[in-house]
Amino acid sequence: MSDEVFLMCSACYEPCPAATARVVPRWRADVGQVITAYRCAACFPSALLELRDALHADEAQLGLCDFLTRRGYGDAAALRERSADQRLTVLLAVVDAVQDGRLQLEP
Repeated sequence: MSDEVFLMCSACYEPCPAATARVVPRWRADVGQVITAYRCAACFPSALLELRDALHADEAQLGLCDFLTRRGYGDAAALRERSADQRLTVLLAVVDAVQDGRLQLEP
């Protein structure tokens, strides 16, 4: 019996090993906040494209700031006070860091 832990990809609903699953911030307009989503390797790139697209709206930017603040990134709270253009630049850099693995969010 294997002790390997699996998570379910919240896009394709396929189980994937927790070791390869990626945590992705996901904008949910219906609840007005960014939530934690899990993606398998195949669904990870499209999740980041979706997030990048959503970040062109102020509400999604503020939601990502709140998401990061809840996860202990204190500078994200101060980011809320910047202009939308300034926030977008920084938040897209955060998405870049998630994409290339410099920032790995924990489940």
